[in-house]
Amino acid sequence: MVHVETRPTGATVVLDGAERGTTPIDVRIPRGDRTIALELRRTGFVTLKQPLVPDADQRVLLDLQPRPGPDRRASAPAASASASPWTKWN
Repeated sequence: MVHVETRPTGATVVLDGAERGTTPIDVRIPRGDRTIALELRRTGFVTLKQPLVPDADQRVLLDLQPRPGPDRRASAPAASASASPWTKWN
């Protein structure tokens, strides 16, 4: 059995391509030495992928990282080559 927890909770747990539920969750997996793919997905967060060898009961605790937002500086209009940071006073 593998117990999977995330911070924040509510991430979808995918094992070898099959959705198994949301965190926190206990997943029953046959023991073995074959590596399986653990994937955690949650809207607004970076998808986390990690190999897992189910050779014993395990507890997996992972922190999800927020998905980076758009770079607000990139949306600003580009300055022209002749633009100056100085203001001319008359």
